[in-house]
Amino acid sequence: MAIPCGCPYNISEIAIKSIRVQFRKYVCFQSLGFKSILIMEKISLLAFVLMFGFSIKAQFSITFNNKTGAISSIVNPIDEYKMNWIFSSTDSIPTYQKEVQDWGMGKYSIASEAGAWTIPIDKSTTNNTAILQYKTKHLAVDIERLEEGKYLTETFHFRNTTDKTITIDSLSIYTPFNDNYPDSKTCATYRCNVHIWPGLNSSYVNAIRMDGEGPHLGLVFTKGAMGSYSIENRGVKGGGNYKGSNTRGTILLNMPTISLKPNEEYTVQWKLFWHNGWNDFFAIAKTLGFLRVEADKYVMNQNESVKAKLDANITLKNKIFTLPTAQLGEHSMPIKYGDNKQTLINYLVISSPQNLIDKRVHFIVDHQQMNDTNDPRYGAYMVYDNEVDSILININHLVSPLDRNEGRERLGMGVFIAKWLQTHKDSSIYQSLLRYVSFVRNKLQAPDYQVFSNVTHKERRHRGYNYPWVADLYLQMYKLTGQTNFIKDYYFTIESFYKHCGYQFYAIGIPLQEGIVLLKKAGLQNECDTLLSDFIKMGDCLVKNSIYYPKSEVNYEQSIVAPSVLFLLELFTVTKDQKYLEEAKLQMHSLEAFSGKQPDVHLNEIAIRHWDGYWFGKRASWGETMPQYWSTLTAIAYKKYYECTSDKSFLERANRIVENNLLNFKEDGRASCAYLYPLTVNGKAGKFYDPFANDQDWALFYYLQIKNSH
Repeated sequence: MAIPCGCPYNISEIAIKSIRVQFRKYVCFQSLGFKSILIMEKISLLAFVLMFGFSIKAQFSITFNNKTGAISSIVNPIDEYKMNWIFSSTDSIPTYQKEVQDWGMGKYSIASEAGAWTIPIDKSTTNNTAILQYKTKHLAVDIERLEEGKYLTETFHFRNTTDKTITIDSLSIYTPFNDNYPDSKTCATYRCNVHIWPGLNSSYVNAIRMDGEGPHLGLVFTKGAMGSYSIENRGVKGGGNYKGSNTRGTILLNMPTISLKPNEEYTVQWKLFWHNGWNDFFAIAKTLGFLRVEADKYVMNQNESVKAKLDANITLKNKIFTLPTAQLGEHSMPIKYGDNKQTLINYLVISSPQNLIDKRVHFIVDHQQMNDTNDPRYGAYMVYDNEVDSILININHLVSPLDRNEGRERLGMGVFIAKWLQTHKDSSIYQSLLRYVSFVRNKLQAPDYQVFSNVTHKERRHRGYNYPWVADLYLQMYKLTGQTNFIKDYYFTIESFYKHCGYQFYAIGIPLQEGIVLLKKAGLQNECDTLLSDFIKMGDCLVKNSIYYPKSEVNYEQSIVAPSVLFLLELFTVTKDQKYLEEAKLQMHSLEAFSGKQPDVHLNEIAIRHWDGYWFGKRASWGETMPQYWSTLTAIAYKKYYECTSDKSFLERANRIVENNLLNFKEDGRASCAYLYPLTVNGKAGKFYDPFANDQDWALFYYLQIKNSH
């Protein structure tokens, strides 16, 4: 391909291939090792280009492990931060990563036998393609890597080398994306939220930089299928900021069960590419043969008519279709397309949201309240164990007893019931709530309104999160009863919060705007002015910190960002000071980066969280809890953003979030605090609802906040 010397423009992928092929003829690498070839190519190709005057814009900067052939780093060379989108065993942190878990390594199981490809028996480069060959007891595994234009294409060939037909029960490829939380400043530009869609032949991974600013990294399957994903390296010892809640772990993409005859081959191929956000991602994916599925909603009433649509670059028989909604429960609907390909959509059919909510209120009152007058927790709403049909009495033997006690996040049950009673009359529910409010005021609070986590008031640290939840309970009680003592209790609780926690603690759910409005309504202007002054001081701290949030119980998470955005939006609504709106708009990018677009009721618009099952569940399982109720904080922030900007898309997304959180509530009033979404975590089975009904009722409170106000 003839290109004039000194050509100033970027060269097409064909030109790049041509130059590299000619370059290999120009410089002899045949006697060099694999890593040397790559290093020399990077150095000498640049010299070659400069020598002959070509201007080439590389799309990927990649390093490899010389021993295993695994990819050690993936960098966009024009990214000003030079973020590495993956981690590997060659990094100093995290310390838990092993060589066999690096990018492109993998494992499988056949009946009771396990295998893995670890060290290549041969490696070569041909026509701009790096080829690695591995041999296991059952399989020949060939991996090809080709940078072609804007894509990095990876192809995995699995060939049965035995003389019998084999069934591969599990086949997994490691993709250790850099999804962890050392601190907010590092996270903003050097970490990514990884959104995974195991949609069979139309599967993807979309890694969004945590501050929401591109470029981002996409991965789309072009051959083979992904049926699920797994997580390893959770709960490991050591690792500093890369352990516990602060790491998502090592991600594995799992293929469906495969049967291979002797010498038969199965191929998995995906293409990696840079993009500027979800719309750009889907536009590029479409050119690669990806079929996108979208539904009008993912939670629907029984026999409700709900449409879904398909979008692809191929001829489709029905681009719009109606989802079957006759049967209650979760549904996974297969969608066939193209040449024997398949994807799916996952959704939930319920009797009605109102029925679920009403049943839940009665279940809490009938089954989850401590009614033993001799117990110091009398009146409390307690954790319920659905396996033994009993409230949880003894918590000392469990992981983190404070996260399963009578206080803290369990306050959501009382706040939810107080909200529900504002539109329902039920004397027995009301009397139960009064016992609960008395318990909170007399057992969880001191006379000076200091809030504690339990009735003993013994705790290792004073917890700021508890204050706004108690304050919101009083606020809802004032709205329910009109009694002035409750709005005063709200005021004194918030003042106690600022006294004990200051203005830098990013508490969840501080009821700012509604509190100011109701204080004025009650004629408490001095209290209103005092509280507004405190709110402004805190708001100014949020503006100063911007997206560099202080560490909390998790170093960086959605439930730090969402409360910040919401607080700023409510403060703007009250003060009309434009600086709070502008800062909220800036931080909104970080908040949106947590949420995905998958056609799955568990994932669509649900923020990634991956530690709550461990702290709050009976199984104490690490891994993604999808949905987790604090994802509704994003919904509240989106709704307020809609009110401030009139961008209706945010209201639609807010509705989607609270609707999808109904997954954790059952038709008989029972509930689960967490659904573990990965197929396995650390080798243990996932895909289950945890038996504990714990703190999930905040989702119903926020559902009512959004649905009953517009």
